[in-house]
Amino acid sequence: MATTFDLNVQLSDFSIISRARKALLLLIANNLNSDISFSDPVRLLFICTHNSRRSLLAEVLSDLLAKHYDLPIESYSGGTEATAFNSQMVRALESFGIEFTTQDVQENPSYCLINQPEKKYFSKRFDDAANPNRTFFAFMVCDQADESCPVVPGAKYRFPLKYKDPKVYDDTSQSAEMYRNKVIEVGTELNFIFHMLHKYRLSN
Repeated sequence: MATTFDLNVQLSDFSIISRARKALLLLIANNLNSDISFSDPVRLLFICTHNSRRSLLAEVLSDLLAKHYDLPIESYSGGTEATAFNSQMVRALESFGIEFTTQDVQENPSYCLINQPEKKYFSKRFDDAANPNRTFFAFMVCDQADESCPVVPGAKYRFPLKYKDPKVYDDTSQSAEMYRNKVIEVGTELNFIFHMLHKYRLSN
């Protein structure tokens, strides 16, 4: 089990990404690159039904990747309804050495990264005031949200970037492993996007 998060070790095996999936990720990277001006940040909004697992996972990892690659990208997440940041997903992230503090302990607690205490991660609707309302990139990370929101108001671009829900493994002996696998899957794909953006930046 990792004690210190190192994305170069844990999320850099791009060989696990299929050719078809890489084509989608390259399309996303190219569109993001066209918007990076380094005067205004590019904003990403990850949308799922409950904003409890996949969308919050993507938001956390994107924030860490933006910091790692020093890219002007801000990440957000939301759902078609609000629930809570799933505790198993939080534990899965922590098993990679990503450390959180918990604030506002209630039915929908807020979490902060140890090294980024100014930002809170909590479940909310995609149109919550904490999220951008215009000129952002929307990523639909689950089938239901993709079908429920064919148009995301204010989005400059909308991409289906869907992942299977690890919730199906809840209350099974496989749950911890499958949640960790979801961190690897989502994190590796997002790292591929950010890695490409970093390469584009170096070549300019």
